[in-house]
Amino acid sequence: MSTVVIGPVVVAVVGAVIGLAVTGGFSWVVDAVKGEDGPPPIYVSGSRSPRTVESRGPDPGTTASGTAAPGTAGPSASGAAMSGPTAAPSADEEHARSKGLDIQRPLYLCPWDARVVRTPPAELVEPPVRDRELDISRVSSRNAGDPDRTTLTLHIQPEGSRPLVIREVRIKVVAREPVPAPGEATVLGLQAAGCGGEEETVTARADLDGGGRYARVVPTGELSFPVEITGGRTLAVDLTVATRRCDCSWVPEIVWAKDGEVRTTPWFDKGGLPFRTIPSAGYRRVAWKLLYANDADNPGLTEDKWVPVPFDERILD
Repeated sequence: MSTVVIGPVVVAVVGAVIGLAVTGGFSWVVDAVKGEDGPPPIYVSGSRSPRTVESRGPDPGTTASGTAAPGTAGPSASGAAMSGPTAAPSADEEHARSKGLDIQRPLYLCPWDARVVRTPPAELVEPPVRDRELDISRVSSRNAGDPDRTTLTLHIQPEGSRPLVIREVRIKVVAREPVPAPGEATVLGLQAAGCGGEEETVTARADLDGGGRYARVVPTGELSFPVEITGGRTLAVDLTVATRRCDCSWVPEIVWAKDGEVRTTPWFDKGGLPFRTIPSAGYRRVAWKLLYANDADNPGLTEDKWVPVPFDERILD
């Protein structure tokens, strides 16, 4: 296999990632890496992408104040709401369609933070947040995982201008646990950021269900490894790591070569923790949305407030 050279452009190894104009507090960047023998001569940073739902206006089934609209599923006794039906077309829309017209409202991508938390639904009655974001002291890869798949982007840049070859990116599985039993976990959704942007799709993927110590990262576009980075350029690797059968903790590893030396650099989640992915099927869903104080849609609200809303299953697609 020949080596692709990254010259004066940034190249993305294809994977499934959503680009948003507005991502709020759900996107995060980590610049720390752990080398085998001290700091390696490469810079690695990354971001974890939020789940997104396409919306044509106000959230179906809720009013501007965040309360359940008449005829839709309301909050459960535990303080959270189960998924509700999609709102029916209005009378005006039905009339327009009867005349051969199609009402098109603006399209938005609304970002959500979604986790499978190993906490029974009866114990998850309030959103585990701090101010406007998920409280990682309460929900992290120690007790939760991304539902079904984890999508993240790695940015790799060599130190200085000397060329560096990225031989491969692989997934090291550090733990495989049985999935939680029904009733022992909850699928959590939090929506705090605004909506906007357009969808961008790329195609590189790893499957955690093979049973081995490593899960192979498979680029399915025109670019594949090895890749040579020259002139201080950056390689962006967009990954989707998925499972259907295991509660898996894992770490992406970057295998690179420079000046005849081959080394491996792992990249970790917040706090030096591995990433974690858990299937979402069979667990109760709960969701909260953040209403912003002094927003035009929330007149009279003097402080930010999390309110229960129906869980939108589309964020798990």
